[in-house]
Amino acid sequence: MARGGCNSPTGRWWNGCKQSPLRDAGFSYPSGGGERASGEDKRCRSRCARRVFLPPGAPHPYPIGIECAGVVEETSGDATRYRPGDRAAFVSAMQDKGGSWAEYAVVDEDALILPLPVDLDFVQAAALPVAGNTALRALAALGDLDPGSSIFIAGGAGAIGTLAIQLARLRGLRVAASASPRNHDYLRSLGAEVAVDYRDTHWPDQIRHWVSKGVDAALAVHPDTSAETLRAVADGGRLITISGDAVVPERGGCPYGACQAAAGTLGS
Repeated sequence: MARGGCNSPTGRWWNGCKQSPLRDAGFSYPSGGGERASGEDKRCRSRCARRVFLPPGAPHPYPIGIECAGVVEETSGDATRYRPGDRAAFVSAMQDKGGSWAEYAVVDEDALILPLPVDLDFVQAAALPVAGNTALRALAALGDLDPGSSIFIAGGAGAIGTLAIQLARLRGLRVAASASPRNHDYLRSLGAEVAVDYRDTHWPDQIRHWVSKGVDAALAVHPDTSAETLRAVADGGRLITISGDAVVPERGGCPYGACQAAAGTLGS
């Protein structure tokens, strides 16, 4: 059981739940805002949230919320990995008893729970579980890339992209990413060498101007970006479609379905 007050301070317990701007002098953390959506996009996402992220037969009222961070208040007798007083970020999803947007949340010890280092606050920690896990698994699915290899990230300013750029740089990869122009300086601050405007139809040409043969690997984070992203990938390169887009292999490339056989399934 973790104690925290979602989006509001309650004594020393605080849970940001991804809704505050998160930047510091070192590693940058996603705020959950990403690119601004149109009104229709927001309505669509609201419908998806109602249908997908509530368990069947959920009671009303039902506290929503997936990611959270707080302090362990109590543990059951068979829980051994965490003790009262431990600081942790966690995921609470599809549980009949409710989600994480509450002062208290009850989660299974086997849920995705991350112990927090002392220099990571709850606001930053609440932004990490889903986006961080996705970014790590996507990069792992690409397999071994030599330091100095190039990677393009379609959708670099959102939660997953923010972390993927920095993780790729830590692996010694050269990074290019797409976002709206207002976020280009932000992409460069994360370590991207090149930032392109995804609304510019010529952005794949800009990537090939950066790396003439095309990039060695790519992550398509945003929906409906995989086909265009593949144009920027070198012959025999690799593409991970986080967005779930269907991609037909071409030029000896390795889209997600082929890469996962060698590098492990993202959902495993």
